[in-house]
Amino acid sequence: MLLETNKKERNSKELIKIPNHEPDVFNLMLSYVYGDQNLKFVDAAQAMRFHALVDQYLMTKLKAVSLYYLMKNCLNICDVLTCLVILDIKEMRNRALLTLYEKSISFLESEEFKLLDVRIVEFILNLKHLDIEEIHLWRALLSWAKHNCGNSTMQVESGDESDEPAAKKQCTRENGLEGDAQKAEGASLRKTLGSLLYYVRFLAMSVKEFAEEVVKTSILTDYEMTRMFVALASGKPHGLKYLSEEGKRYPTVFVLEFKGYTTEESNFSNLIHIIQVKNRRLRLKSVNLTNVLSHFYVNLEKNNSKVSTFGPFSNCTSFTLDIILEANQSYDLVFETRSSSYSIYASQCEPHHSCNYCTVVNSSSCIKSLTFIVS
Repeated sequence: MLLETNKKERNSKELIKIPNHEPDVFNLMLSYVYGDQNLKFVDAAQAMRFHALVDQYLMTKLKAVSLYYLMKNCLNICDVLTCLVILDIKEMRNRALLTLYEKSISFLESEEFKLLDVRIVEFILNLKHLDIEEIHLWRALLSWAKHNCGNSTMQVESGDESDEPAAKKQCTRENGLEGDAQKAEGASLRKTLGSLLYYVRFLAMSVKEFAEEVVKTSILTDYEMTRMFVALASGKPHGLKYLSEEGKRYPTVFVLEFKGYTTEESNFSNLIHIIQVKNRRLRLKSVNLTNVLSHFYVNLEKNNSKVSTFGPFSNCTSFTLDIILEANQSYDLVFETRSSSYSIYASQCEPHHSCNYCTVVNSSSCIKSLTFIVS
């Protein structure tokens, strides 16, 4: 049976309902299967809906077609995250993380963030590597919760206060109806947040940030806030099992992939890769190779002078360097053999590989990817 439907009788004239999918993508699927027509998507949004359909019904060939389109045309950060988290397209992971790292603040403050599926919000909050202060994540999460809260505010009928003394008004605001309304709103927001609250790293905030931006929301109980203040002041665990005790997130890690390789290989005694660092200090952690190399050294050079030498490496497809590259500087990453008995096998690839943090220039290479940490 190709599709599971609610059709009960073979000759029934009742409409057949296909739940959770829209007619346009279903028609696309039928036109390809029965009409031998090429698939043409209107945009990435349609391709994502199509991918969900053919994935559900295990149509591997059509899934490959939509995957190819999405990898080529899906660039918007929300679409990329949807592909990774909702559609489980693992090929999108590196693109999603790199885009998120590069645009984290502006994305968190955008209207688009408020519209995210809760699963995507959970994915972001669960990241261990994120180059952003926790308070920015909290503000974005609070904004998301208010947008998605069914009853984010409570209207209180307090009558006409115009003739009441100012002192009485203030007392009412602090201890009466407005205080109750604030607690009710906090309880409503907490219900909306649900398990997302667990991922917030309150201990990564300063005491001032916690006092001014968390306490006032009334999302945490008085007991929880007291425990948090003690933990922030003492550096000891707060002991609340349902709230995170993690500190600051780790620096951003990103992978720069080399693309456009030809199949023809050449032998080299040395290979030079120029790394042009942009406005952030980087740590080059590791190198992944396209093939196994034997008996070679790696030099990091700056202004024609050696900064560091690593090796010899032998019979490996990856190795660790862990070297600092200063912002706004240019370095040469040089592979070399020191014996005529060995060669470095490399192929031509794209001459520039770039992201928001650096650009690598080369003519031929043996590198599959470079892993960096933003310091």
